Amino acid sequence: MFDYKTRTLEKLRIGITQRLSLLDVIVDTDYVADQIEVQIRGYIWQEKLDHVEISYPLDWWQAFKERWLPAWILKHSPVIKQTHIFDMAVLYPDYIPVIEPYIMALHHCESMSKID
Repeated sequence: MFDYKTRTLEKLRIGITQRLSLLDVIVDTDYVADQIEVQIRGYIWQEKLDHVEISYPLDWWQAFKERWLPAWILKHSPVIKQTHIFDMAVLYPDYIPVIEPYIMALHHCESMSKID
C-alpha cells in the first residue's frame, strides 16, 4: 500500500566545476594564473524507489532462438540477453524541510521515600 503521509528522503550531493579563462573574469589581484576554477556544491532531496531491470535478447539471432527453438536445444545453446538496471529516484529540488524547534519539557519529580 502506498503511504501518502510518510516519506523517507535522503540528501543527494550535486556539484559542478567550471574552469574560466581570465579573459572572461575580472580579477583584482597582483598574481593571476591562466585560468580560475569555480566549484559550486550543494544537495537536493531525493526519495529512492525500487530499481527496474530490463532484459532482452542480445541480437536478432538470440531473439529468434528464444521464440522459435524448442527447450531441449536451448539447454545446449541458451539465449544470450542484454540486461540494464536502472535505480529510480524522485527528486525534490524545491523542497525545504521544516525542522521543528526543539521543545524541552521540564518535569519535576519528588522522591518520596519514607524512612522509619
